[in-house]
Amino acid sequence: MFEPPTPYRGLPRHCTLIGASVLVHSTDKKAVAETVRTDTKARVLLCDHCRSYVEAYHWAAGQGLHIESETLLSALALVWRSELGYQMGPVNQWRGSQVQLRHLGHNLKVLVLSGHLKKIGTRYLLRDACPSCFRRVCSKDCGLHFDSETFAPRREAHVL
Repeated sequence: MFEPPTPYRGLPRHCTLIGASVLVHSTDKKAVAETVRTDTKARVLLCDHCRSYVEAYHWAAGQGLHIESETLLSALALVWRSELGYQMGPVNQWRGSQVQLRHLGHNLKVLVLSGHLKKIGTRYLLRDACPSCFRRVCSKDCGLHFDSETFAPRREAHVL
């Protein structure tokens, strides 16, 4: 129910989105983006994590993925925020509950099985990320030079 976010350039303020136990704010809650609720047209300021939830939701909708739970969106946003792919750390370094960790692992597996994420080694990547440099748009040093619009269709044509 939010429009795609735009950068926030106003005075320093905190995120105004109401958080949830699963969809948590960035540590400093500093607003980095803003959006508009599509139902009420109210302006909402977003911290880095909340921006990633909105951006990941819009990306998923564009990929035909229906986000049906907060834990699924949380898992997708972790991968979305990670420039070089999300890597799960050791269990003893997890800061949430064991239930949240199990849900995260389950949802990452669901997203891999549905083809929206891919797993290379220990990294979870968006389906349109380069397998060489792990970025959605390749770095200058990458030998493959894929961009996000052409990589996924080329990869899928090669795999099929």
